[in-house]
Amino acid sequence: MRLLHTADWHIGHKFWGTGRVREHEHFLKWLLQQTHSYRPDAFLVVGDVFNGAGLLPEEERVFWDFMTQLTQDNPQMRVIMSAGNHDNARYMESSLPVFHRIGVQVRYQIPVNGRWETDFEELCIPVNAVDHPAEQALVLAIPADRNLVSDGQAYGTLMRDVAKRFSGMPLVVMAHVLAKGSRIPLTGKDDYIAENGDNIVDFTSLSSKVSYMALGHIHQAQEVAGKSNVWYAGSPLSLAFSERDYSHGINIVDLGQDGSVNVRMVEYEPLRKLLTIPSDAGGSFREVMSQLSSFEKKSSGDDTALYPYVEIKMREAEISPEMLEQLQTELEGRRIKVCRMEKVMPEETLKACYADLTPDDLQRLIPGAMVREMYSQLYNGEMPEEIARMLAEVKRTCEKAERLYQGRV
Repeated sequence: MRLLHTADWHIGHKFWGTGRVREHEHFLKWLLQQTHSYRPDAFLVVGDVFNGAGLLPEEERVFWDFMTQLTQDNPQMRVIMSAGNHDNARYMESSLPVFHRIGVQVRYQIPVNGRWETDFEELCIPVNAVDHPAEQALVLAIPADRNLVSDGQAYGTLMRDVAKRFSGMPLVVMAHVLAKGSRIPLTGKDDYIAENGDNIVDFTSLSSKVSYMALGHIHQAQEVAGKSNVWYAGSPLSLAFSERDYSHGINIVDLGQDGSVNVRMVEYEPLRKLLTIPSDAGGSFREVMSQLSSFEKKSSGDDTALYPYVEIKMREAEISPEMLEQLQTELEGRRIKVCRMEKVMPEETLKACYADLTPDDLQRLIPGAMVREMYSQLYNGEMPEEIARMLAEVKRTCEKAERLYQGRV
């Protein structure tokens, strides 16, 4: 039996104010081609199909055109979709008649029975191999749910119960969660490994009861904690510049009736690139201008939807109006979409800010004053009062939480 595992489409996402309809359309067209090439028996979409409520008509059209074509082209393939934390349950519920009409199984919330008990059997969906109907697997499609995540034992209880009841067939689990042992890449830093926390689910001890665990939520495709049967498919598009170097694609999973599994990632090249100029560490004005000049010049017939998204990081103690004017002129003539520009504080300037402070001075520093000073150094101006008020509210909330915590220990 063959599965196609994908997740985190985030249809409706805006990249620094720019709609991404063309990008999602490009991905979904590619994805449809993969179903023709690999002929999966089941097509699994593990959460965050949408980026939230309030889709634009054009975004809805792209989604429904794809789903309709997908089911028409693959009438015997089982299509299963589970909700993620960004998906709107009401929208999915209101769309159920359409999903049912085109043959898509959707699990958007944890169901309950007449006794208000969790009806986990409703989440179990049997799948048969198209060419070998006697070969069967069970898909446990678990939508994102805060109560499940907050109960550290709930997933284990659920999976053990399902594995026991359906012991005669391979078990596949769909879950949109942060899994223990997953790697969260951080730009310019070592990878962060999710280990502990109220929102982290430990699947490592449960993986032996599951043939394949199809995960969503983390946007970097990866095998989790060295378990060859526990995978994040990753997102098809980078949602922030910090994700610009992520690999994108889908997982094709071949599942044996004995529970064995073989996973291979099929890579996808997004329509638009994300670039940081010159680098995360920033560069001088001259370096920035030199790199910008390497891009082709605009012309009237350009398809601007193909322009790469660009962020600029400039490392200068002072940025003069003349620099900004030259930069603006260069940007207006190049085939790029500039989203943001950040002033990176030179290391020597940062050190100079606090070079004369003693340890006692540091202890007496007011956090608000430090932040204001850093803002002034970074942006050559005073921090707006609105931001200052927000920071003060965060400080009060943290102090209140600390007092409550200290009163309990």
